[in-house]
Amino acid sequence: MALIDTAQVCDLLGISKSTLYRWCDVSDYDEKRVAFAVRNSEGMRFGVSDIPEQVTDFPKPFRIGRALKWEENEIRDWLETRRVR
Repeated sequence: MALIDTAQVCDLLGISKSTLYRWCDVSDYDEKRVAFAVRNSEGMRFGVSDIPEQVTDFPKPFRIGRALKWEENEIRDWLETRRVR
């Protein structure tokens, strides 16, 4: 069982740490609003979305001290379920 850290999971999936943490604790975000910023030709536009990104089947991490670790095979298996066929 190979354990990988937050940075490795983010690199593997191409996501930010904020997204990873949100995916790991989806129940806390079900009723919350998500802030966003968009840069366009007129400058920055800020807003709030009522529809949070929901991933309910993401593998749960192990807590080792203060660090979060994931089993690499679980992440790869989860990623395989997301493949478009």
